[in-house]
Amino acid sequence: MAGLSYRHRADAALRSGVPQSVLDVAVAAYEASAGDLLTVWGGMVQYLAGQPAGTREALLGALPGRYRQAPPGSGLRLGLLHLAAVLGRDSATDVLAAERREVVLALDNRWAVKDHALLHLARTELATGRTLPAPVVATVRRSARLTRDPGWAALAARLTQPLLNVGERWADAALADLAGRGAAWHALVVHAGTARAGTPTETWDRTARELLGQAGEGEVRRTVLSWLPLVGQARTRPPARTETAAWGAVDQQLDPFNADFLRGLVMLLPLTGPDAETVSELGRLVDTCTYTAPQGGGPRSARVANAAVVALGCLGTSAATAELRGLAGRTSYGNTRRVIDRRLLLRAP
Repeated sequence: MAGLSYRHRADAALRSGVPQSVLDVAVAAYEASAGDLLTVWGGMVQYLAGQPAGTREALLGALPGRYRQAPPGSGLRLGLLHLAAVLGRDSATDVLAAERREVVLALDNRWAVKDHALLHLARTELATGRTLPAPVVATVRRSARLTRDPGWAALAARLTQPLLNVGERWADAALADLAGRGAAWHALVVHAGTARAGTPTETWDRTARELLGQAGEGEVRRTVLSWLPLVGQARTRPPARTETAAWGAVDQQLDPFNADFLRGLVMLLPLTGPDAETVSELGRLVDTCTYTAPQGGGPRSARVANAAVVALGCLGTSAATAELRGLAGRTSYGNTRRVIDRRLLLRAP
């Protein structure tokens, strides 16, 4: 059978009625393609998933034994878990459920992942009625943002809680504060997360003002300003060391999911009125977010830094203009420096 394709070998094994023989072929396909779902392994998974229910049940019955034979922590084990999830999509028996759960929970210290096998395992966990812990939710959301993969994006869209990703000090503090606040506060932070334009639109501002009126402008200003000094501090849940090689200097980057909300919260501040503390905290935030680690990798978050610059410009006070001039003299990151210069031109007599 050496010269036969994996599909033909699988056909022969299926005709033999011996599930272990079919899994032998599947494992060979996995090893030949290093588990790449875009090659023969992915084709094998789809082919076996299309078999009659009785055949799939027989294969599911043989999978735990084959899983235990695979080296612990190996990619093959992940591939077999994926195969079990696909074969068991309509089975009353959740084969290798504990093993799958363990792998999914291990996503809690990952910055982001691309692997579609892991995506399928996480989806299967939700399909069985289980929930994903907050740190795993954070990984899924970052994966959606950073990979721009439709599959990860669709999964992330289903995960609405917690409102922010855990693991950053400012976000952890925000979640703790929001737990004791009412619906108006929740709606306000959700609205903050919708800020996409570089400058707030009239429609966005109008809704923001309505929500600020419900939550209390002064209370919102005081609370948001208490979060800003925590931005950029050491994470409460640092990512695994292996993530640095895959995604760069992640210890210095802001969580991209949280950054969307942070941008919006910063844009809310000018709507709460001029305040000396607001000016100084926005200036500090620009410095924090344009910081580049010695090993490189770009600023912490240019998008948040730029939003803070725009917010200073929107304040329109002499103190805010003075802060912008100071930032112009010490901000070296080109993109943010250009935003500062534009804002100063708008303030020029």
